Amino acid sequence: MTPKSLTSFTASVPDHKSNFVDFTFTAPESAETGESLDGNQLSIHLYKYEGMFEYSDVHTIENVTPGQTYSWRLEGLDFDKAYSFRAVPFVGKEGKGDFSEANVYVGLDYPGCPQNLQCRRQGDGAIVTWEAPALGGRGGNYDLNNTTYTLSRIYSDNTEEVVGQGIKGLEYIDTPEFDEEHSIRYKLIAENSAGQSLNAAKSEAISIGKPSGMPFYETFAKGYLQHKGWRTETTQRDEAYTYEAWDFLSQTSIYYFPNDDYISVFPKTEDEGMACCKFYGYSTDGQTESLVSPHINVNSLNNITIKFWLYFIPDDGSKNELQAYVNRDDGEGEQVFTSMSLEGEEPEWREISLDIDVNGAKRAQMKLSAIAHEGSPISVILDDISIEKSNISAISRHGMQNGNDGTTEYYSINGQRIDKPSNGLYIIRKGGLFTKEILK
Repeated sequence: MTPKSLTSFTASVPDHKSNFVDFTFTAPESAETGESLDGNQLSIHLYKYEGMFEYSDVHTIENVTPGQTYSWRLEGLDFDKAYSFRAVPFVGKEGKGDFSEANVYVGLDYPGCPQNLQCRRQGDGAIVTWEAPALGGRGGNYDLNNTTYTLSRIYSDNTEEVVGQGIKGLEYIDTPEFDEEHSIRYKLIAENSAGQSLNAAKSEAISIGKPSGMPFYETFAKGYLQHKGWRTETTQRDEAYTYEAWDFLSQTSIYYFPNDDYISVFPKTEDEGMACCKFYGYSTDGQTESLVSPHINVNSLNNITIKFWLYFIPDDGSKNELQAYVNRDDGEGEQVFTSMSLEGEEPEWREISLDIDVNGAKRAQMKLSAIAHEGSPISVILDDISIEKSNISAISRHGMQNGNDGTTEYYSINGQRIDKPSNGLYIIRKGGLFTKEILK
């Protein structure tokens, strides 16, 4: 008769100063065939791994009652060493069940990874909190009272900077003196005299620091971000595969379906940089990759003008979309542009100009969201973003919110509504898009 494996088998060391292991065994109640083990000669054998696939017999519990839990202590073990044990049930001498395994570390272990690292903005800085590691890095005891932490910032270009060492609590207030806002993630490592955690805890991105001033320009020159406050957002949730969608390149190419050919795309200006959002054939419909600007100081302004260049691709070449949003004082984002409203027959750079009402807000933020549709593997490409004070003062937010009605409206350069325009320079609203044009 062959017994089932143990119902449970554990091995534990109470603290880092102890060199003994406490075991618990819960015997099986039935054989592999389902028969009861009552009335059979049941025993549990404990083995210790010695290396080279060899195990030594350490202890045997005889006359075991099926389903009952037993305890036993093994003393005199070496410090600073990992041990592996196996427990095997027997019926008589021949009925050997499957083994159960438990591992322990005796002595002071280095800490495991800190848990639940969180950060939230406070003023121009951040409060960072976390929980202590659950176990040591080898599964042992790491001495919580003598564990400290090292906290680092990871910037948007993946460079790192240590901001605190020897931290003894579970909280840190970070008050950087940035000239303008930075997008960062925090990295946390626990350490003691035995070493430091092999895996670091990392937070989600947060924007901290002073709002950027006006005018604000981002050219992606040389393939880099001039402002470190940019951050990205994604709807990717595939546990098997995710990727960084936004790249900053000096050139790229796209496959243009109507011509069955590749088009080389270079930056709009000669600064060797542009922003490129990659999509692949397996990208799900609606996958959204967002580029979020730093906060911009708009205090005392009524209106701002946002401009950027979009590499326009006709809808027979790509169904992918770009949407632009603006939030004021971290309120709900307002959609102010969609590339679905653009028309044309040839791929080309298009300048987009948007005049936005920010009256009453202290700071504003822009989000540019590239959205995949119908699995189209075409990139969304941007260049030369600017945010400046606007001369348009009479166009109300009401006009912006209702600006996708398909009507065309004309305004003077000073923002006055013109019902019957003649020749000259005007601000023209078509749907949600504002442009400056000369009428002849």
